[in-house]
Amino acid sequence: MSAELLTIDELSHILKVSRQRAYELCRTGVVPHVRLGRQIRVHPGQLQEWLANGGRSLAGGWRREPAA
Repeated sequence: MSAELLTIDELSHILKVSRQRAYELCRTGVVPHVRLGRQIRVHPGQLQEWLANGGRSLAGGWRREPAA
């Protein structure tokens, strides 16, 4: 494997979103990712493919109701 996996900080920088939003996008399965123990990593090739295909939005849009 020649590509290094991206960290959440790198992902948030690329997507221009907050660190918390990057975690949420991964946690909800919107962004393709892998878990290494408690850490989340993103393969740059899969991220580029996801972006090239138009990505995907959070269910319910950006005004989701908070969990009860």
